[in-house]
Amino acid sequence: MSKKCGCDTAGSTSLMPLSEAVQQLLFEARCLVEAEVCPLHKASGRVLAQDYIARYAVPPTDNSAMDGYALSFDDLTVSRAMRVSQRIQAGSLAQPLEKGTCCRIFTGAPIPFGADTVIMQEHVEPLNDDVVYLIGSMAKGDHIRLAGEDLKPGDKILSKGVRLGPAECGVLASQGIDKVSVFRPLKVAVLATGDELIQPGQPWSQGKLFNSNRYTLMAGIESLGMQVIDMGVVKDEALATQAILQKASEIADVIITTGGVSVGEADFVRDCVAQSGHLTLWGVAIKPGKPFAFGDVHGVPFLGLPGNPVASLVTFDVLALPYLRQCQGMKYKPLTEYKIRAGFSRSKTLARQEFLRVSLVNRDDQTVAILPGSQGSGVLSTASEADGYLVIPPLTPIQKGDVYAYLPYSGFRW
Repeated sequence: MSKKCGCDTAGSTSLMPLSEAVQQLLFEARCLVEAEVCPLHKASGRVLAQDYIARYAVPPTDNSAMDGYALSFDDLTVSRAMRVSQRIQAGSLAQPLEKGTCCRIFTGAPIPFGADTVIMQEHVEPLNDDVVYLIGSMAKGDHIRLAGEDLKPGDKILSKGVRLGPAECGVLASQGIDKVSVFRPLKVAVLATGDELIQPGQPWSQGKLFNSNRYTLMAGIESLGMQVIDMGVVKDEALATQAILQKASEIADVIITTGGVSVGEADFVRDCVAQSGHLTLWGVAIKPGKPFAFGDVHGVPFLGLPGNPVASLVTFDVLALPYLRQCQGMKYKPLTEYKIRAGFSRSKTLARQEFLRVSLVNRDDQTVAILPGSQGSGVLSTASEADGYLVIPPLTPIQKGDVYAYLPYSGFRW
């Protein structure tokens, strides 16, 4: 945490709208990492560096979707009592089906030539060891997974820029792929500024604050599969700030700072960035998080977040994340917005777009958003209690029962 932010003070009317700031960041973003080969069993969370095309059909042959009996549907017009002519298990080879018979079949087993329907075992009554009676109704083609129903050779199965999760790893494995081309993890240097900051584990003293932003940002960056380079805390001194930014630019792909980007006498980060490179964006019309900065330090991209804990978290989520994802090689995908009714009212309006931490609860058989506590930019505990952000447009009062855009935390964490 840092006491220097200024994100809630009256400021310039030239603040950039959030949508424009995001578009500028995305325009500036480019993939900063090269490809490497990774074993599939270690690839979860990594980003694909190439497209992948199916080589095999999935499933490779028609197979049974359940345990039961395979038969020719046309044979049912003759008799529902059938001799069981063979038994087929998953992984075995099936012989052509004898005319007028059925075969015992298990889930995943290949459908024999001559069969076109599977009846589940619950709809079959055994008459003796070799004969069964079909008692259930069925339709031709029931309970058969067709060859290539999932994938056909030549299908694009995954695209470059996709981040691998459990389902994606499973799809690759279904093609016999055991190694994948992925981008190496983005190296992100994290730096906090402030004379008042001490690290958790150190003894607290009057006037000091524990550095929570370090852990918030490290957790957020690591949840994206990126590598954190911890630059620690720098004092509010211009030369020290200049030196640590120089060091970060030599070892990281992207630099993120918290604190020191506002307009206070002890805020040196903005000036140091301008002296070492370029400051191309400062000030976004959001609350909390107005003094967000973007530029470069010796050619290395720089993202300057406010020092107040919630302002730091919000700007990381809505501004830094889209940029970092593209630097990691991910395809840009806008967050999914949901429409949620407010469970509270507020007549006060703000000139900036606001991100309220809200919890979702059920009231009168509908889901509504409520405030779990104070919305001050230094009150991080409400962020941990909340489920996501309720987004309030500028100059908009909040009316209980009205619908607003809602962004769940889960959308930011993958």
